[in-house]
Amino acid sequence: MITESGEIQNGRPTYWSGAHAKGYNHYIGICLIGIDEFTKEQFDSLAELIETLDEEIGIEEVLGHCDVSHKTCPNFNVQDFLEKYGL
Repeated sequence: MITESGEIQNGRPTYWSGAHAKGYNHYIGICLIGIDEFTKEQFDSLAELIETLDEEIGIEEVLGHCDVSHKTCPNFNVQDFLEKYGL
């Protein structure tokens, strides 16, 4: 979870299955606190976290919840975010 200030707070260990997206719970879920407006600090921390996880466990793809469910979150274009941060 990433707070408005950009603080990264751990939930489940990465080796535990999540409960965030039916059929995709083997993926790691990252939650940004907010609904449709996020801070630069949150996006900076998200980029840092993705880079760290990629180094630690290897990431094949990054998806938004909306890409695997009938939800709108994360309410920003994940691919645009990845491109902007060079991920």
